[in-house]
Amino acid sequence: MKIYVLENSPEKLHLSLKPATIATSVGGLVFLLCGTITLWLLAGRVEVTANENGLHYQDRWLGFYTRQAWSMPAEVIQSVELIRVNLGIYRSLEVEVQARDSKRRLAFPLADGPTKESIVGRLRNAVVSDGVPFRYESSGLIAGLIMGSLCILGGCVCFYSIHSVDLIALSSVGIFTIHRGTFWRRKLIELPIEQLQSLTINAWQVATRKHLVVSYNVLLKPPNGAAISLTPLPSFDRLNAEELIYTTRRWLTLARIKDTQRLRAGAKNSSVDSTQAEHGHSVAPSRLST
Repeated sequence: MKIYVLENSPEKLHLSLKPATIATSVGGLVFLLCGTITLWLLAGRVEVTANENGLHYQDRWLGFYTRQAWSMPAEVIQSVELIRVNLGIYRSLEVEVQARDSKRRLAFPLADGPTKESIVGRLRNAVVSDGVPFRYESSGLIAGLIMGSLCILGGCVCFYSIHSVDLIALSSVGIFTIHRGTFWRRKLIELPIEQLQSLTINAWQVATRKHLVVSYNVLLKPPNGAAISLTPLPSFDRLNAEELIYTTRRWLTLARIKDTQRLRAGAKNSSVDSTQAEHGHSVAPSRLST
């Protein structure tokens, strides 16, 4: 979270807090893309049956949408092979059925290499005369839904965290307001400026096998009620969080000094005016008597 000081005078403090929008948006898009691909590839149910009459294959996504469904008579099948597919970062072994004038690939996203080798051998045996019928079924619906949904949820969290925050404090009226939003702003809270002293830092940790990731919240503690986070998610590093606390408290000090000076100046002016008024009343009668 970056802190932009738009105004910092004894009369007004205006801070704008903005996240790393580009990096967060790219991360969100990557999560959404990975989730969508995962759902498409894994959240399906494939079924293949083979006997001396031929081979039938069906692939249904989420259990209701048919992505593939085809049959191939045994007499047109020339070979069943396990081929290697290399598409850049995507590398896999795929089952391919070669016919006289076409070829078909059978997708088994949850099967490993040895399983696919076994499938190929049993398909070959099934389509020959007097072969042993073979049926194979694989469902990745639950695993695909869980993994895909988690990735999509991560993308949504990234976009949800893109919130700008405006903190505006006015010493003349003695209050400060916090506005937060994305495409539109809404007032989060309005409190006396002395409550800026209640801003505190709260650490949020995520432990992995190799790293400990620490992010920080900046919390405001109203006199009545639970603490309020300036941002919807932990978005600060330690340095920025401390900078925000330091800037607001330093402004409070300057605002108090200015108010004190203004009160003293007002009291002094009032005293001078009072003295002048008394002096004027004492001189007037002497002029009348003259």
